[in-house]
Amino acid sequence: DDDDDDDEEEENHHHHDRNAEKGKKKLITIGPTKLGQFHTGPVLGAEQLGHSTQVVSVGNDCNINIWEMTTGETSSVTGISATPSAMCTTSSGNLLFIGSTEGCLRIFDVSGRIMPRLLLTYKLFNSSITSIKVSPNQDLVALIDKDSKKIAFLDARPVNKFKVL
Repeated sequence: DDDDDDDEEEENHHHHDRNAEKGKKKLITIGPTKLGQFHTGPVLGAEQLGHSTQVVSVGNDCNINIWEMTTGETSSVTGISATPSAMCTTSSGNLLFIGSTEGCLRIFDVSGRIMPRLLLTYKLFNSSITSIKVSPNQDLVALIDKDSKKIAFLDARPVNKFKVL
């Protein structure tokens, strides 16, 4: 009978430990070998490309990476010639807008999901572009820079050649 009491006490002790751990958050670290190496420097941002399972990420390593969320595999890495400072995609996931620390906007076609294709580069500001937003109807792009008190607007439709408004 004493053995039964010991077993019951041990079971209650484990039950108590499990309850104590329920309130504790555990930190799980997953190394880059499981997730893949997407960038060699800090990542500026990542956005889903439309309703697909692909994501585009932009990093301070001056790379645009497109990767598959279901597998974690990178499908393309494209270098750009300036340090990115802001990014945004259209809700369709067909266009990628990247602002740089030099005040330039680069517009990429990412509709093929394989390799971003540079469509246009605009020098809009003398300082870093800090924010890019696309209107819900995808007709306009608004850009803000670090130093001035201006907002630049572009026609976001390729058919209108991304005209500055």
